Amino acid sequence: MSYKRITPMPVSEGGTGDSTLTQYGVLVGNGSSAISVTAAGTTGQVLTATTGGNPTFQAPAAASITLNGDSGSITGSNLTIKSGVSTQNSGSSVSISGSGTTLTLNVTDANLNTIIGNIAGNATLTSIRCTGVGYENLHNLTSGTNNTSLGYASLYNVTSGTGNTGIGSLTHNLLTTGNYNTALGDSAGSSYTGAESSNICIGSFVSGTVGESNTLRIGAGSGSGLISTAYIFGIYGAAPATTANLVGATSGSQLATSPTGFVSSASIQIPAGTAASPSLNFTGSTTTGLSAATANTLVMSTSGTQRLNIDSTGSVLSQLNYKVFAYSSVNQVVVNTSANIVFGTTVIDTNGNFTNASGTYTVPVTGTYFISYTITRQTANQPRSATVNVLVNGVARTGYSSTQLSSVNNSNGSVNFSGIISLTAAQTVNLQYVTTGIDTIQSGGLTSICIYYLSY
Repeated sequence: MSYKRITPMPVSEGGTGDSTLTQYGVLVGNGSSAISVTAAGTTGQVLTATTGGNPTFQAPAAASITLNGDSGSITGSNLTIKSGVSTQNSGSSVSISGSGTTLTLNVTDANLNTIIGNIAGNATLTSIRCTGVGYENLHNLTSGTNNTSLGYASLYNVTSGTGNTGIGSLTHNLLTTGNYNTALGDSAGSSYTGAESSNICIGSFVSGTVGESNTLRIGAGSGSGLISTAYIFGIYGAAPATTANLVGATSGSQLATSPTGFVSSASIQIPAGTAASPSLNFTGSTTTGLSAATANTLVMSTSGTQRLNIDSTGSVLSQLNYKVFAYSSVNQVVVNTSANIVFGTTVIDTNGNFTNASGTYTVPVTGTYFISYTITRQTANQPRSATVNVLVNGVARTGYSSTQLSSVNNSNGSVNFSGIISLTAAQTVNLQYVTTGIDTIQSGGLTSICIYYLSY
């Protein structure tokens, strides 16, 4: 038997159709023609197919690799792993390793920053020990230290801030250079826009106030995230005397140290307030309560008006403004008629309720008043009586009249009265002198009136 050597052996005879093959190339079928050989690939390249053409070695491209497993798939368009380079943070190392049911993902860079999320971190950051998980978290971070964010756009604008923590979407998202802030909940701390520091915001939409620092906020008071009922236990001061003190809310919504009431061995301090706006007031009656606008003086108010005043010596003044004393400074002649007595000089009228020209007192508030008067008169020609009435809105009040009878011509006499009378706010009070002859009401302090508010 004889045979003939054929070089190169054709494909039809089981050969390659080539006499040499490119080193490190990959053989590619070519029908009945000689086998094709790819060019040699370089480090990191993968063999990539091309429809209707030979595959070639290329760098990995997005959406080009699919890894199929027993329980699902990982598609290259959604997963990019580049050894030594992170899409946002140059210099980070990325590796996935593990065995059995344990998987370790390492995305920590040389400065101990760990940032995961689309558009998260900053390609030029020089920060140290910062951690972020979520879309756009720590997006503008440059030189900050020890910042931690979890959630969409959390700590988005922080640049050089230190020690900030945000857990939840948009937490501290406008903060830039502030330090040591903590936010927990959707949009918590989102009102801070600059260097605000040492704030704690707990609760969704507890956004804080621009410019504030060193503030603790728990729960929203209105709008989204509203907290209408709170149960807070175990809250103490900076230096609690004992851990046995329990602070909470009773079933009736009172602040308490027990289920039924409040007991404290420490002082409780509130703002001084004013008579018009007492600091200790009541629901539905915010202008009624206690204040101490002047040091060592306690004022009780109702309807925004001072009713009782206790000064530093213990002296008690009731309705400080509601009293008047006036006297006649000019003689007044009354002939065979009745006339309102005019008092020309007011000594006390701090609230401005008395009118000298008409002798009229306008009642400031409804209540009980003390009224006293002395009217000194001189008769002419013959003896006669004189009567003084207390007019309220122009009508003589029964039981409040006084009469004096003179038995000698051209003699002096006095008509006196003291009593308690009930009056209504805005009523007017006058003294009416009634005579059947010619009488002269004496001046120079001989004729006077005193009205003093007592109580409701």
